[in-house]
Amino acid sequence: MDIKRVAFLVFLFTCLFAITTYGQPLLSKAQKEKLESVVLAKVNVIGEVKDSMRSHHRSKPMLMIEREPDSTFKYYSVAMGVSSFDQFRTTGRFCVDPKTFKVYFWDVFADDMGFSNSAIIPVQQWRILKKTSGWQKPHTYRHGKLVVLTN
Repeated sequence: MDIKRVAFLVFLFTCLFAITTYGQPLLSKAQKEKLESVVLAKVNVIGEVKDSMRSHHRSKPMLMIEREPDSTFKYYSVAMGVSSFDQFRTTGRFCVDPKTFKVYFWDVFADDMGFSNSAIIPVQQWRILKKTSGWQKPHTYRHGKLVVLTN
């Protein structure tokens, strides 16, 4: 093999590695900004998000992308919160699937050991579960159902 072929193979391997490692192709800054605006818009149309934005209008409510998809977490993580006194206080978290743009609620209070898909639930399910008595107690999910943890 000559040096040009080796260099080409190294280049090809590097490109493939970058694409598979980060879960999506490398995007230009404009493409990334457009994608992020779509992600934020999808979360912003949820009724509970709209209500929160209206009720906290004096405290500078906002949505913020906390995390982009990568090889360990397949969603965009979006924080909803208020910004006052130069601090951002998170009041809720959502996840957005970058392929389908489906929005999920991320129940960070569930006992799921950090970044895990077990506490990422469809918004429709969240709307039902947040009205239950178990929602306010330590809980986890098993087979898609909320399970209250006991001591």
